[in-house]
Amino acid sequence: MSVTLLLCEGESQSFDVRLLGPILRGVVGEIRPSGGKDGFPNLVKNHRRAMQSVCGICDGDFPRKPHEWRPDAIAQPWTDTRQGTTVQLGWRWRRKEIENYLLDPDVLAHTYAWSLEKRAVYETHLNRVLDALGPPTAARAALTACAPRRVRVDTSVDVRQTQDELERELRTKAADHNSGASIDSNMLVATFQSLVGECDPGGRLRADGLAFFAGKNIAALLTCQPGIQQLQRSLKNIDDVGDDVIDALNQDSTPHAWLPEWQAIRAAVDAWAP
Repeated sequence: MSVTLLLCEGESQSFDVRLLGPILRGVVGEIRPSGGKDGFPNLVKNHRRAMQSVCGICDGDFPRKPHEWRPDAIAQPWTDTRQGTTVQLGWRWRRKEIENYLLDPDVLAHTYAWSLEKRAVYETHLNRVLDALGPPTAARAALTACAPRRVRVDTSVDVRQTQDELERELRTKAADHNSGASIDSNMLVATFQSLVGECDPGGRLRADGLAFFAGKNIAALLTCQPGIQQLQRSLKNIDDVGDDVIDALNQDSTPHAWLPEWQAIRAAVDAWAP
């Protein structure tokens, strides 16, 4: 096996490590959770000093340049550049976070053996949620785009706010944050306004909302959808959904075949050489 140790975000029982287990079955030695994002690049580098065949996989997160973001199922290298030297640390998930995969219609149809009719009902619920998440997603993406380099900014917002309320919250966040590092309030709001159209129904980013939007936000609204429990009882709780998905993946001989991105990440890990 080329990768003897693969580090991922999350804790020991988080869905990150539990999802990677079946997807990468047979092509990686050990998969180990690393905890949070802070220090993750250095953790990979430090492990490599003792063991060369160490890589990491991290969440896609909101991009620094959202207007340039494009969906792609090809495994995306995760790199670190210091003093003019670029090192590949591993790979990034293409989607915002692990919950985005757990709520994918293809994944749930596999997990619950849904009929086409049941899948269509689920997609109606999901699209309703994605339509509602346009403005808050634009706000969160704008905060990431305008945050100072190497400074963590809290991008959480109340997803039930109106566009005007979100704009006021962004100005407040910028003012509060400027005691430590500068965020241009006017640029932040302008970026937000430019992204709303892309995140709203008919927009470029909305078209790939299950990849670009935050999976935790999707889950928070989806579990509250009227009638969602009648469709599938587990959909009232994202933890129950995740447990069901992991169980189904573990029982499948080729779970990586469920999604093109899972096939791509498996092939990339299998082909990696130190």
